[in-house]
Amino acid sequence: RYPSSKSINEANIWRAKTYVRLENEEVAIELLKRILNDTEAEDYTIADASIMIAQAYIQMDSLPEALPYVQQAAEHTRDNEKKGRYRYIEGQLYNRLQKPDSANIAFDQVIKLHRRTLRDYYIHAHLERINNIQYTTEEEKKELRKLLSKLEEDRENRPYLDHVYHNIALFHHKEDSLELAQSYYNKSVGA
Repeated sequence: RYPSSKSINEANIWRAKTYVRLENEEVAIELLKRILNDTEAEDYTIADASIMIAQAYIQMDSLPEALPYVQQAAEHTRDNEKKGRYRYIEGQLYNRLQKPDSANIAFDQVIKLHRRTLRDYYIHAHLERINNIQYTTEEEKKELRKLLSKLEEDRENRPYLDHVYHNIALFHHKEDSLELAQSYYNKSVGA
């Protein structure tokens, strides 16, 4: 009702969120693209509009169209928690598009944020990155063992030990160390 209001873009973003929840993604995308075309839009507004466009495309199973908007949202946000979340989503999208190298670049950006983002994104970025790399030489396997044990021993990772133990079990399973794998699977269930 107040088109000259300072919060008109915010109101339109919430309106678009409603359209996305009602599975009317095309209308939401059109509305949000108008916000992005506004040259006076603030960075946080651009980030919010971009991530909502990405969510609409994801719901429509148009993952390649969602990627640039997730990247744009990560570039325009100043909130490191959101930046970590957006980069993690970017990595997940690349994984679903079967581009593990690009996914690892996104996960590396989450890992660089370390304590400035949620620990959840940090740990899962490590684990996703590990799953994307094919370790073939003994040197690479040694580095992987060292990284996994570092994640296991880090006190801050206690709430995520079930995931860490599961990845360690998968590693040992691939190496045909079935007793160790079973031990870590049990630890995972116990955690």
